[in-house]
Amino acid sequence: MMQQIMTQADADGDGSLTLEEIEAFRAAQVESADASGDGALTIEEFETLYNAFMRERMVDAFQAFDADGDGEIVEGEIDARLDPMLERMDRDGDGAISPADRRR
Repeated sequence: MMQQIMTQADADGDGSLTLEEIEAFRAAQVESADASGDGALTIEEFETLYNAFMRERMVDAFQAFDADGDGEIVEGEIDARLDPMLERMDRDGDGAISPADRRR
């Protein structure tokens, strides 16, 4: 996410950010999310901004689950990702995850 922000905020494309670029980027982001135009963000307005920044991560997570790349996640694709994780977390091998499985 930081790389995404840095790329978007780097107005002159020189690979570094100045204070002016950071302030201009911040102002533009707040302005675009500030539906009421009052210069402040409500939780609803902030949610719009937050979701825009998180979308790339969400898309990456979706694609990781969508093994066949058909744009849909089916139960088998979810199981294929989650089952190995659950097996790793079940350290005592009892078929369940409990406080006893926590690392010490």
